[in-house]
Amino acid sequence: RLLCQGRASSTSGFFLMTAVVLVNMLLAWAPRSPLLSAHSAWPSRSRVCAAVNFQTPEWFSLRSKLDKLPLFAVVDRRGIPVRPMVYFVDVEAAESACANMRDGDISPMGLGLAFQAMTEGRCDLVAHAEDVRAATEYLRSSAASFPMDQLFFPIFTCPKLGSVSSDGKATLPMFMSAADAKEAMADAAVDAEMECLTLHSAIEQALQAGDGAPELLFIAPSASVAAIRAAADSAVIGGLNEND
Repeated sequence: RLLCQGRASSTSGFFLMTAVVLVNMLLAWAPRSPLLSAHSAWPSRSRVCAAVNFQTPEWFSLRSKLDKLPLFAVVDRRGIPVRPMVYFVDVEAAESACANMRDGDISPMGLGLAFQAMTEGRCDLVAHAEDVRAATEYLRSSAASFPMDQLFFPIFTCPKLGSVSSDGKATLPMFMSAADAKEAMADAAVDAEMECLTLHSAIEQALQAGDGAPELLFIAPSASVAAIRAAADSAVIGGLNEND
C-alpha cells in the first residue's frame, strides 16, 4: 500500500488529477474530433470488448501476466476501493484523488483484473494525461485510426524493438508509457516511429496470436515501478526503526 503522505493540502495534485479526467472526457466526447470518424456514438464497453472471453485458459494465462503491471486505486482504511472505483496509471493522480479523504490511501491493482472489471462495468481506468496526449498526436500524424472510445487507455510499441531469442521465440514489447517506449527506442537506436494501439486491441492480439506471431510483452510504467519500490523501501526502513 502507498500512503498519500501529506498530500491532502496539495491543490496542485488535485488539479493534476482533475486535468487527467478532463483530458479523457474531452477527447472522448469532443463532437468535432478527427478521432471520432470511426464511431458517431460511444459504444458500451461490453460491445467494445466483445471479442474478449474471460472464461478461457488463454485469458487466465494472459491475466496473470497483466496483473504484474500495476494500476493504483483509492482505498479506505480497510483497504477496500472506494466507489466509484477508478484505477489510475499515474500514481500522483491517484494520490491526489485520495488527498481529501480521511484515512484515505492508495493501493496497487493488477492491470488484468482491472481490465476485466472495467469491461464488466465495475470500474473505470484512467490513463496518464501525457500518454493520452501522445496517442492523440500519433493518430493526428499518421494514417492509423481506432475507436475513440478506446483512446482512454493507449499502449505504445515499435516493431523494430522486437527480438528473437536463441530458441527462435519472437517477442515484442508493449509499453503502458509513451515516455518509456521512446526511451527504449532511443537506447536501441532504432530508426522508426513509435506506434500506438488501444489496450483492448493489444489484449485481443495477444489472445489471438497464432503460430509464428511474436509474444506481446506488456511493460509497466517505470514511474509506477519506482513508486512501488520506494514505498516498499520506506516500509522496510520504518519497520527497522520501530524495532530499534
